[in-house]
Amino acid sequence: MSPSTERNNGWLQKFTYSLILVTLALTILYPFLYYVMRPFSRSLAEAAYKSISESYEIVLISLYSAIAIFLTIYKIIRKRFSRYDWIYILLVVWMGFSVFYVESYKLFIPKFFLMLSGFGVFVSVEEALYGNIENLKKLTLYLGISIGFIALLTLTVNLYRLVAKGEFSRLGFPYAHPNQIACLFVIALPILFYSKFELPRLFVNTIIFLVFISVFLTGSRGSMMALIEGSLLSYIVFREYRKDIRASIFIVALIVAFLIVAGLITHRELAAVVLRLKSESFISFKYRYDAWLKGVEYLKMGTIFLGVGTGQFPIYIDYPGSMHNQFLQLLFENGVTGFGLFLILLFLPLTEIKDLKSQLNSLKERKIQVYLMWSYFILLFSFLTETRLKSFKFCFFFAYLLALVSFNYRSKHGHI
Repeated sequence: MSPSTERNNGWLQKFTYSLILVTLALTILYPFLYYVMRPFSRSLAEAAYKSISESYEIVLISLYSAIAIFLTIYKIIRKRFSRYDWIYILLVVWMGFSVFYVESYKLFIPKFFLMLSGFGVFVSVEEALYGNIENLKKLTLYLGISIGFIALLTLTVNLYRLVAKGEFSRLGFPYAHPNQIACLFVIALPILFYSKFELPRLFVNTIIFLVFISVFLTGSRGSMMALIEGSLLSYIVFREYRKDIRASIFIVALIVAFLIVAGLITHRELAAVVLRLKSESFISFKYRYDAWLKGVEYLKMGTIFLGVGTGQFPIYIDYPGSMHNQFLQLLFENGVTGFGLFLILLFLPLTEIKDLKSQLNSLKERKIQVYLMWSYFILLFSFLTETRLKSFKFCFFFAYLLALVSFNYRSKHGHI
């Protein structure tokens, strides 16, 4: 590490570090307020949960948007604005530029500030990591364990619904749609595998097993495919770590096979869900395919440079939720310019792979960054089948992981 990477224990680093941890804690715990209050008053619990659910994202989006503006000015003055920062802020500015031609400000405003808050999370994690390799390790472990606890609590709630009410459905409630929550689970798995080098193995292996069960019960085919594709790419790229990755892939295959066989044999309800998912696979793909074709048709009509505008997707394409492809939706809404900036931002970490394998870095530093890159590969593949950046929860985890992955670049070029 260069002299510029010496620890900086200033107030800003402490503030951003604490803020990230508080946001993680809130993200894990706030959905369970309903279950804490329900024994005392069901109506009060429902009212409180609805109120918090509606205000949770508004408060955090507003807070991180303000932080994004402050830290942008602060880092430019301090000459610590890295190429990641420039590309990310240019992407947000380009999204904001569409305010001049959007049809619905009601759709534009929340989407724009959602992306601005994502940049706020990114620069906050950067500041929390400033000159401190130990914080990189801590924030990596916190990320993996936090998502592990989300899996545990989600399983607990859905098990209660099964036992108490006889309801069995795809795992997701109370956090998010099954496809969204499944992506968080598969992203966390490589980080959890790394955690075995830092935390008690029995504890970590238990969380890994719970996360695998959760991925299976979400029924998210796209996330399962992203896990396989990201793992295989990591196996090809990081040759010196093939032993670790091969063992991890074997565990994935073994647990998934066990869950499928055990579930189909012992639980008719679970078997019914699996069979339903199989029958819906073709229909689900057809819906996606139709949405993609409509998006391409609109692009051909002259919107390919500017796009139709940030957040304007629902006006043009009658498809619930999103286009189920992060790349295509961003191309549709923000044109080739926004799409190009997004691709540059996503693929910048891949230019650091050669340095990750360099002997100039310590073994411990290389290992943590390789496992982070494995998670990042899974995230990139997941963008092919889902539009992920449509809630603060996922923008938070995306920006968090991107900031961790970009640590190697900032270290090398003195931006930390």
